[in-house]
Amino acid sequence: MSIILNKERLLLVILGIILYIYIYNPPFVFLPFTPIKLLYPIAFFYLCKKRLFSKLITCYKVEFLFFICIIFYSFFRGLFTNELGYSKTNLITLIETLFLSYCFVIYFKTNIIRKQFIDFFINIAGLAAIISVILIFFPSINQYIRDVLLKRTEYTDMLKLRNFGFSEGLSYAYGIVQGIAFSFCLIYSKKKINLWLMPFFFISILFNARIGFVPIIIVLCYLLFTGKGYNILIRFTLIFLLITFILYNVPIFEDFTKTIEWGFAFFTQILDFTLQNNDGNTETFDILFKAMLVLPQSISEYIWGSGHDIFLVSDKNTDMGYLLQLNFGGIIYCLFLYCFVWYMFLRLYFINKEIRSFSYFFLFVIIIVNIKGYILFTSPAYRVLFIFYIYYTIDHPIRKNMTDARNAIT
Repeated sequence: MSIILNKERLLLVILGIILYIYIYNPPFVFLPFTPIKLLYPIAFFYLCKKRLFSKLITCYKVEFLFFICIIFYSFFRGLFTNELGYSKTNLITLIETLFLSYCFVIYFKTNIIRKQFIDFFINIAGLAAIISVILIFFPSINQYIRDVLLKRTEYTDMLKLRNFGFSEGLSYAYGIVQGIAFSFCLIYSKKKINLWLMPFFFISILFNARIGFVPIIIVLCYLLFTGKGYNILIRFTLIFLLITFILYNVPIFEDFTKTIEWGFAFFTQILDFTLQNNDGNTETFDILFKAMLVLPQSISEYIWGSGHDIFLVSDKNTDMGYLLQLNFGGIIYCLFLYCFVWYMFLRLYFINKEIRSFSYFFLFVIIIVNIKGYILFTSPAYRVLFIFYIYYTIDHPIRKNMTDARNAIT
C-alpha cells in the first residue's frame, strides 16, 4: 500500500511540474525556446500511443474548425503586410490549448482518481504565489531571476517596481491566473488549507498585475446579485482586511509603498469610473478609453483590418485587446474570435447546472480582461481557462450538448 502511495505522490510531483510549465512557462535565458515547447513531443507521443488524435478531433471538431479559420484568416491578412506574427501565435495557441490541454486532462483523469483537479491547480498556483512573496522579501534573488535567469525585454525593464514571479506575462496574464486561483479558493475548494494560500494569491496579484482582481470581482458580484454565499463574502472581507493590515504594518513592505498604493488604487478607480465621479481617480480608464483609443482609419480597415500589430507602436500605441484585434483583422477577424468564445460558453452552459457558474465566469473573465490586453493568444491566463474548459467538456460529446441546448430553447 505504501509503495502505491509513494508512486502516486511521485506521479503528482511530476504532473505538478508539467502543469507549472504548461501554465506559467517561465522564459529561461538558457533555452532557445520557452519550456512549454518541451511538452510538444511528449503530447505527440502520448496521442499516438493511445490513438487519441481521432477522438480529440471528434470531440472538439467545432473548436478545431474555429482555430483553423482564425489561423488561416490571420495568415492571409498578415501575408499582404508581411506581418505573420498573428498567424504563428494562433497556430501555437491551437497546439498549446487544445492539444496539450487534452493530453494533460486525459492523463490526469485516467491516473489520478482521488484528487480533484481544481485543488491540484490551486496547489500549483499557490506555489507560484509563494514564490512571488519570497521574491518580494528577497529583492536580490528577484533581481537575479529577472536579470539573469529569465529573458528580459524593453517592456519588462519598464516595470521594475513589479514583476515578482517565476512566469511569463507577469504584468498581465500571470495576475489573471492568480485571480482565478483565488476565486476557486472562494467558491469551489472545500479544503480549509487552501484558505491559507489566499493572502499569497492576493499579494502576488497586487505586486504584479492588478487586472488579476477582475476574476475575484466577477465572483463577488455573482454572489452578491444571486444572493448565494454571503459567508463567502464575509470570508473575503476578513481576508482583505487581514492582508491590508499586513501590508501596512509589516516593515518589509515599507519599501513597496508606491506599488501597494498602485495596486489598491485599482478598486477606487473602478468605483469612481462606475459612479462617474469626475473628482475621483480614473487615470487608468482615461488612458484606456481615450489615449489608447486607436481605431481603424478607413471602412476597409474596419472590415478587413490593416494587417498590422499596433501593440507598442509609438504613434498608434494601444494594449486594449479589442482594438488590437480590430486593427489587425477587422470585424471579420473579431467575429471568428468572439463567436468561438460564445460557442465555448454555450457548450459549458449546457453540460449541467453545476457547471453554469463556471460558464459565466469563463465568459466574463475573457470579456472583461480582453479590454486590458489580448487574452485570446496563448498565455498563462488563456491556457488555464482552456484546460478547465477541456476538463469539464471532455466527457460530454457535442451532440448531447447541442441537443440539451435545443431542448432548453424550445
